[in-house]
Amino acid sequence: FPTRVAREMRRGTALTLALDVAPYALVAVAVFTAAFGAPVLTRLCAVVLATYAGNAVFGECDLASWALGDAPRSAYRGKTVWITGASQGLGEELALHLGSMGAKLILSSRREETLRRVCEAATAAGAEDARALTLDARAGSAAMREKGAAALALAKEMAGSGDGADGTDADVGVDYLFHVAGGSQHAAAEDTADEVDRDMFELNTMSAIALTKALLPSMLARRKGTIVAIGSMAVKCPAPGQATYAATKAALSAFCHSLRGEVADRGVSVTVAHPGPIATGLGGQTRVIFGATLAKSTCDTAADAAAAA
Repeated sequence: FPTRVAREMRRGTALTLALDVAPYALVAVAVFTAAFGAPVLTRLCAVVLATYAGNAVFGECDLASWALGDAPRSAYRGKTVWITGASQGLGEELALHLGSMGAKLILSSRREETLRRVCEAATAAGAEDARALTLDARAGSAAMREKGAAALALAKEMAGSGDGADGTDADVGVDYLFHVAGGSQHAAAEDTADEVDRDMFELNTMSAIALTKALLPSMLARRKGTIVAIGSMAVKCPAPGQATYAATKAALSAFCHSLRGEVADRGVSVTVAHPGPIATGLGGQTRVIFGATLAKSTCDTAADAAAAA
């Protein structure tokens, strides 16, 4: 345990934990000092707590992120990053941002033409390389395993290594896997069809689990790799009309938190980010929102599948 604590401190986890716990500790100190007559210390605690509250209301990031600072511009130089849901929204922005830091990108979504546009933009932003790998996240676990193997093959190709097909070479593989593909929901639970529930779990949860399991042997063999899952504030604060969506993101979050404990001492990191609402679809693309039935959903209807083909 002490060894693991030291390792986590070096990676900044201890700082993040300290800053997260600090407001509660300050409240306790403020109450204690007020009760025993230490007005100066009480006022100091109040000022710090007001700073935390102001940052929470008006800030663009948490204090832990601010204290850790920005990553260097070359942070992803030479790293292979696979991003699902990369054709628009958060996935596209991640591709452009990490590309500007010199990453080698594998970008996935259903439509190849859109992916190629993002690849070109990422390359123009500074990506060392950017390749499109089409992926239908609702195609099932067998298809996800195939895409995982294809991503590892692309990683070897981008590294100039064509030797071996199992993705376990010492220095070649996917370094970062970002699970961004997903869809939201706008329908009451009582009205939501079973097929919508199944499709939403396949898209938001099962595909990410399958892709993770497809790449995990390679990462563990290399003793390095980072898996990042995009959760949702719906996990923390579920809203009406998003019952199944919140459940899918909560399931993915629980999987990742459990996995983190399994691989923490084997060189692989697992992170879950819970963003709030994101303005996806403003560029003319169709945002994936599940309705009460698939016919009322802006996702893969039969017409969409035909258009994608």
